[in-house]
Amino acid sequence: MAELKKLAQNEILFKEGDESKSMFIVKGGRLIVFQSTGGAEVVLAEMGPGQVVGEMAYFDRRPRSASVRAKVTSEVLELPYKALEAQFEALPNWLQALVKSINEHLRQANARIQELEKNR
Repeated sequence: MAELKKLAQNEILFKEGDESKSMFIVKGGRLIVFQSTGGAEVVLAEMGPGQVVGEMAYFDRRPRSASVRAKVTSEVLELPYKALEAQFEALPNWLQALVKSINEHLRQANARIQELEKNR
């Protein structure tokens, strides 16, 4: 089910716009979540051990909303979405709807940030 991946410093885990099939738990190191806007890079977050990246696309199956690269040598545990389906479907419908709604709000906030950066 889960696979450990090692990333070299500055190695890209995934790029904004990529199709997504997995989310990742940071096991060690640091990851930078960023968006590219007009040739510039906007850092959205820095992730460390225990944190999850790539989860947004799980809930809406849309392309990646940001890129992620290793700030330093890092390890992530890859969790394929297919392996998580039964667990998510077992949640009450109201909780599934709540998580999807929060996810959509986060996507909208990321889009607003990107738009503001473009207009700077």
